[in-house]
Amino acid sequence: MRKFILIFSCLFYAVINSSAQVRAQVSASVWYDGYWGKWQSYGNIIYGNYSSMIIYRPDNHPSDYQFKFTITNYRTPTKEEIKWHLKNNEWYQYDGFVEYYVTDKWPTIKDVFKFWNFPSITPSQHRVEEGESPCAKRTAKAIIRIKPYKDHPNCYNFRFDDVAFAVEF
Repeated sequence: MRKFILIFSCLFYAVINSSAQVRAQVSASVWYDGYWGKWQSYGNIIYGNYSSMIIYRPDNHPSDYQFKFTITNYRTPTKEEIKWHLKNNEWYQYDGFVEYYVTDKWPTIKDVFKFWNFPSITPSQHRVEEGESPCAKRTAKAIIRIKPYKDHPNCYNFRFDDVAFAVEF
């Protein structure tokens, strides 16, 4: 029985750490034309792990996400690296890509940020009006920075397509 409980606990811990769904306030800010906007809170859900996450609305299915990122060269830092980054306030930097949606009305991510202050477009909630195309998914290379942390990453900064998007949870 003890072995069963130990194995179950280890498996449960591994599942929790490999993927996390957070139904909490997501604070975000956008950068374009050389300036960061103010931080705002959103009721979105973040789902994923430290190297790949999606952001979606609570009333949507996760496949109907607004924003997705993937770090292609992520590795878990050692305790020594974590300590050094905290001491020197040096952000971790990775390569990766982001996915987001645009429409005829907002044809670039900069246009989306200027109007919504968030990557707010989702395929299911975009109403196509006469003469308009459905929303389009865009994928862009990104530099992804993570703020130094003690236990778990909770602040990410994505630079892509001449804009930046920062999210904290």
